[in-house]
Amino acid sequence: IALKQSHFYLSEITNPILSQLQKIYNMTKRSLHSIFTLTLLVIFLLGNSKKIYAQTATINNTVGAYSGNVISGGRPYHAMEAIYLVSEFGTIKFNTAATAITRIEFSLNVGSPATYPATITDSFRIYLKNVSAATSLFASGTTSYAGYTKVYDGSISFNNVGWNGVNLTTSFTRTATSNLQMLVVRNNGDSSHAGLFIDCSTGNATNTASTTLSARRYNGGTPFNGTTSLTASGFRPAIQFIHQFATDVKTSSITLPPASSCFTSPQNIAVTIKNTGITNTIAAGAASVKLSIAGGNTYTASKLNATTIAIGGSETITFSNINLGLIGTNSIQALTTVSGDGDKTNDTAFSSIITTDILSTFPIDEGAEAPLTAFKYLRSLNPVGAASNWYRLTSNYGNSLLSDSITPNNGAAYYFYYTPGAASGTKGLLYSDCIAVPASAATAVSFFMTHDSSLSTRLDSIYVSASTDKGATWNRVGGFQRYDAAATNLTYQQHTVNVSAYAGQTVQFGFEGVSKGGNAIGLDDINFSTVLPIKLNSFIGSREGNKNVLNWQTANEINNKGFELQRSTNGKEFTSIATVNSKAENGNSATILNYSYSDDKYFATTNYYRLIQLDRDGKSSYSNIVLVKSPIVKTEISRMYPNPVKEKLNVVLTTLSASKLIISVTDLVGKTIATKSIETTQGDNIVSFNTAPLAAGTYLVKVYAANTEIATEKFIKQ
Repeated sequence: IALKQSHFYLSEITNPILSQLQKIYNMTKRSLHSIFTLTLLVIFLLGNSKKIYAQTATINNTVGAYSGNVISGGRPYHAMEAIYLVSEFGTIKFNTAATAITRIEFSLNVGSPATYPATITDSFRIYLKNVSAATSLFASGTTSYAGYTKVYDGSISFNNVGWNGVNLTTSFTRTATSNLQMLVVRNNGDSSHAGLFIDCSTGNATNTASTTLSARRYNGGTPFNGTTSLTASGFRPAIQFIHQFATDVKTSSITLPPASSCFTSPQNIAVTIKNTGITNTIAAGAASVKLSIAGGNTYTASKLNATTIAIGGSETITFSNINLGLIGTNSIQALTTVSGDGDKTNDTAFSSIITTDILSTFPIDEGAEAPLTAFKYLRSLNPVGAASNWYRLTSNYGNSLLSDSITPNNGAAYYFYYTPGAASGTKGLLYSDCIAVPASAATAVSFFMTHDSSLSTRLDSIYVSASTDKGATWNRVGGFQRYDAAATNLTYQQHTVNVSAYAGQTVQFGFEGVSKGGNAIGLDDINFSTVLPIKLNSFIGSREGNKNVLNWQTANEINNKGFELQRSTNGKEFTSIATVNSKAENGNSATILNYSYSDDKYFATTNYYRLIQLDRDGKSSYSNIVLVKSPIVKTEISRMYPNPVKEKLNVVLTTLSASKLIISVTDLVGKTIATKSIETTQGDNIVSFNTAPLAAGTYLVKVYAANTEIATEKFIKQ
């Protein structure tokens, strides 16, 4: 995944990772709120552009959760003990008095519902001690203050998402070959900050399961006295141990335009620097910030800080009129220098942003197969650093609440919005390159999304949104909820949203997923088309007897030659079946006109239809797509196994009577790979195919009776 500051290029997540995420989610739903393992890694990489440098140890390995019971606790009195390993520190850090630990920070999770800034006042104490490198886990039972050094006694404030901490009242020197044991005690009798969720790791670098005893804790109604019994826990707070310098400047963040976009006008990029020294202020003009851009566009400039920066203070320096107009990935580096800087390894921050293409040729089809056509980018609409919860999948996804796995609607890939592990109200955006919406014709976007009947009170939704200001703001154009009481079997349904309000503008479109803590949603086969340059009141289809009847009605026609009716089995590849002339005199009408066509050569499977409106001057545009399902046939593919398959595929045909059938295996473009003839008997009939020679991918099994296709199913060759 190519990371940006608050957005990143869409890659894919594999089935084994999804399986692990499902395990994490199922592990707990109360005191420990789990989040995507991969997402939290992204959060830690993104958070404030922090780097792991010479005298900072950032320990967040095996991050997979967050908890309100590791720092503040949910009862009047609280204590937590954790072990951090020499393998996580490295042997060279904090080993002398001159490089001792002088600050400790904890990471406030983006999902924390508590009000912050928040301060735990008084009686917040931190103790440290060196322990044997062989001590990676605790024994059960009570603890003791023996051997500990009290390094802090006071208050701690959580002012923002990400790292927050305290300067130690007593510095602590590590023994190079020892592990480090920490005890955190809150003895103020105040449980009002129980909702402060702190990022945690499951286990440690040696013991990576949440069931290991890498930490233990106490929550109770009486003060902690050092000999109180502790409860086993596998969840350690993610932590930063820091040695501070007398003079130290850090490049703490780079603020970019809010989204990857087509930057047709100059842009601003801001760099925030922070005085992380503990003795000296940074005088005005003493710090130099150099901003460099390489890749799609190039840029180099330097600026000095304008004001005096106090200890712990920050200043934001803005670089203006930067040309990002050339398409490509822009790699961005900010370097801050100051005389006497004690730690030069935190002076540089990196980020990147993509200058997108402008798409103007219609229709625009996006099936999620690589290479992606338009929808390539992700961003969270929650606090900076949060996950978008959008992914691109090439494997099936299922859980116990879904009647079937989510698979591609067509092809080998689909987009996937993950809601089960997301807090209610979480929002993420899958968005596009810039699209030049035609001024001379109406435009609509159609797409397929999954619906199911699980979790009827958790109404997750997907909205079509649009941005005309390079992703700074997004406006919802139309929306559809996942839950559908009639969808007892998980199914894709097609939706269409008219975006003609943006005619003549360059727009980025996005699919905004909104979680209500319900179930996952699949999205596939996105299509942008110019729609009819007429007022089309309706275009519908229905099954009548042995025909599919298509009816459409116009309320206004201008220069209309007529209509080409097209048909498809998958809603993506269409062929022409008829041409219907306009009923309007000379192609112009201001009254209601009705049209109808009967298709008696329909596919025995599902049929999709669309209209192409034909102008007299040769221009054309597309209608929305309608679906007509065929009647239940007497023969069906009741199951195929194994699926996915490696060497031998078994196809079970269920027939109501004896039949002569032909069964074929084809690829997705229709090339026939194998064919067998079969005379079936009533009931189940098994036909086997050797699939060992096939290349990995998705294939179709098709059944024909009297040269008519009557059944089709997909299978995956591994």
